[in-house]
Amino acid sequence: MAFFIFCYMTYGLTLAIVVWIIFFSILTLLFFIDMTSFYLPNILTYPLIVSGLFFSFFGFTEINITTSLIGSILGFLVFLVINKLYKRWRGIDGFGGADKLLLAGLGGWLGYKSLYPIIMFSSFLGLGFMLLMLLIGKNYQMETRLPFGPFLILSSLLVYIHLYVYPITFMRFFYEL
Repeated sequence: MAFFIFCYMTYGLTLAIVVWIIFFSILTLLFFIDMTSFYLPNILTYPLIVSGLFFSFFGFTEINITTSLIGSILGFLVFLVINKLYKRWRGIDGFGGADKLLLAGLGGWLGYKSLYPIIMFSSFLGLGFMLLMLLIGKNYQMETRLPFGPFLILSSLLVYIHLYVYPITFMRFFYEL
């Protein structure tokens, strides 16, 4: 609900409110579905990718189509390569199949320069979550499943805030690379 109020306060009754409500709605659904079921349904991840590319193509976001397309492709490929290397090393998948699609969608909406901070911050959030669980007595091992989608989504919200709401000083580093 807070996202919808935020969109209204930021964009008013314009087409931009529809664009960003679509983004936040899909992310909210994906967040809670992955958190409760370790599953990111393709019925939501594919529309996330397509809508990000569509809205950037028609200029409804501040990300141009080239940056959006590179973000989607690179987002998918980064996790694909990491997963292949992990599978070769450990013999099991390191990511769920749809995490690649989620990152592709986030890259489409926020651009390829946003992938590095999204991956970095989501990794830190996931690690922090694991450490917190260990501190309260949960037993985590290398084989323990962790829904990574919520951490990707929280990190992408931080990137969204930096790009569209208020520039966060330490985030400038990622966009100047």
